[in-house]
Amino acid sequence: MLGEPSSVLSGWCSRLQMGMRIRCACPQWHRICLSPNCSPSFLRNAHHARPTIQEQVLYADGQTGTFLFGLDGQMVTMRRTAAMSLLAIRWLHTQTPERVLIIGTGIQAQAHAEALCNLYPDVKIAIRGRTRAAAGKICNSLAKQNICPTETQNDTYDVVITVTSSKAVLYNEPARPDCLVIGVGAYRPDMIEIGSRTITGSVIYVDDPVSAPAEAGDIIQAGISWDWVRALSKAQKTPPSSKNSVFFKSVGCGAWDLAAGRLARQQMG
Repeated sequence: MLGEPSSVLSGWCSRLQMGMRIRCACPQWHRICLSPNCSPSFLRNAHHARPTIQEQVLYADGQTGTFLFGLDGQMVTMRRTAAMSLLAIRWLHTQTPERVLIIGTGIQAQAHAEALCNLYPDVKIAIRGRTRAAAGKICNSLAKQNICPTETQNDTYDVVITVTSSKAVLYNEPARPDCLVIGVGAYRPDMIEIGSRTITGSVIYVDDPVSAPAEAGDIIQAGISWDWVRALSKAQKTPPSSKNSVFFKSVGCGAWDLAAGRLARQQMG
């Protein structure tokens, strides 16, 4: 069951150090503790085919602080973020997705495409990037017939996922009840992917209502009152009406890293 992030987080801070954005998360859940997690963010890497976020995730015993194991932060972030988007599709979308648009060509685009294909083998995925060549490159790397590049904005999709660090609106279509929009990037107030026309016409959910008011650039710039924003966890028992358009904003949370660590620990035996 998905719990509220605030119920497992004992501390969180974000600061700038030596030109890098450092995240420190110290959530605890039963006997496993997520040690301070360094996530330097290098935004210029997006122009050089490198991940913008570099990180290592360390896990320790929740009672003694003894180091247990470490996981590649990039891989953890890729998989748990894609998993959160797929959970949103399961809880917020009334139909099995058939046509999905992914805007972005970085590691999150790859992670989401792979996760979608694993869970929905018949889904057709279109990738849109800065250029058709960039979109074609990621499609070729995935080597699946149901994934192809696109440049058009006129096609109809039942799920749209944005996975960039953009500071300009990338998607601002009228909200539709048959199209779930998921914003994964824009993790700072000055970033934006989804425009106000889409957001103001939608019921809004976030994965972490604690961090979202400081990090969800799309919602912040749309000027939406946080009183109208719902936690994704609430949709498990009370899903939105099929008559409502829905926007889901994923900002990420140390609790999701902790959940990934618990699963890894279980698989280690």
